[in-house]
Amino acid sequence: MWNHHQQQLRVNYHLKVNRHHHKKKSKQNNKFTFMLCACINNDIEMVERLLKIETIDVNQYSFETGDSPLIVSVREKHFDIVKLLI
Repeated sequence: MWNHHQQQLRVNYHLKVNRHHHKKKSKQNNKFTFMLCACINNDIEMVERLLKIETIDVNQYSFETGDSPLIVSVREKHFDIVKLLI
């Protein structure tokens, strides 16, 4: 069951992913994890928050692309996030 804070994160990131999706004109569906969204958007603060939640799997990858949060962060050159994930 999601607590209020997690529900708000979900809503916020759903909106952020949709904006990112349209900006990049990606062919991918918007099925990302919160961690993937934070890494794609270079949202260091959100990554730090998510790492504190013990049910977050930092190795969960996109079923569509096979990309993990670490792979996405390296590819996008978000090296501050890479350091957090390692």
